[in-house]
Amino acid sequence: MALFVTPQRDPAVRLNVTTITEMHVPFDEAVSVSRIRSGDVHRGHLIAFGNRDADSVRIPLRDAPQTTLVLNSGQVVLPPARAYQSMMRDLRPGQAWWSDYDLDLLTFDIPGAAIDRRIRETGGKATIDLAHSADAYAQDEVFEGFARAVLPFVTDPANAPRLFIDHVLHSVCAHVVRKFGVECAPRNDAGGLAPWQERRAKEMILANLDAQVSLMALADECRLSVSHFTNAFRQATGETPHQWLMSQRIERAMGYLLSGKSSLASVASQCGFSDQSDFTNAFTKRVGASPGAWRRQRRDTVTVSLPAAVGL
Repeated sequence: MALFVTPQRDPAVRLNVTTITEMHVPFDEAVSVSRIRSGDVHRGHLIAFGNRDADSVRIPLRDAPQTTLVLNSGQVVLPPARAYQSMMRDLRPGQAWWSDYDLDLLTFDIPGAAIDRRIRETGGKATIDLAHSADAYAQDEVFEGFARAVLPFVTDPANAPRLFIDHVLHSVCAHVVRKFGVECAPRNDAGGLAPWQERRAKEMILANLDAQVSLMALADECRLSVSHFTNAFRQATGETPHQWLMSQRIERAMGYLLSGKSSLASVASQCGFSDQSDFTNAFTKRVGASPGAWRRQRRDTVTVSLPAAVGL
């Protein structure tokens, strides 16, 4: 049965949506991030959403004017928003957006089962109702940081670094629980990884330098929850799993560069980067010089010391 019966609503209208979802997580627990865009072609339509057991952090990627949502209980007018402000919305009620401007929106959708899982991992025992924000956007530097971190990958999901995306999506869920949920008694998960856990986690990461191993797979292999594994790995290594992965990629790349036998494109491929540009950007950010400049600098500093001539 259609929720809205109105001559303006066109069920054939489809927005331009690209989505990345947590890997190796049950569908009803998987947190996802989407970029949603409309355009002039969709103006003047009611576009329905909701009717899901989930909550959504909604972040406009550019300044947005005042607009209107339609709910069963009536209309809600949303005030203007600045780019990268955020709003927390409950997706359980059916609702629709009156498409009166060109939409460009990033959303983090968190199923109720993901909230429950996070609460259990942090010592809670019961399902909670989140304290949703009012019908207005507000500045949240944490959500803005998450949005800026994943935006380059949401439009190209095939090349998204899975371990990094999983880490961000897990962190989004944790921030939602902290900000809009209840205080949970901390679990006694003191200590880092056991030697066998650290060894196995590193083996799995090194075997997947293209970052296609998921946080859930690493945690399952170590027989830990994702939250416990992430915290324990950081305590054991001083880095998150994704940061450690990047360190290993760069270290391996340096070895190939010093050998002098591989092109930059070949080094990028062998070290798990999506392409030469991705490799160059990551290397430069970490090392402070491009791969080519770093290799030339190392060659220039190599000196060969010859023994002094001995007089006869």
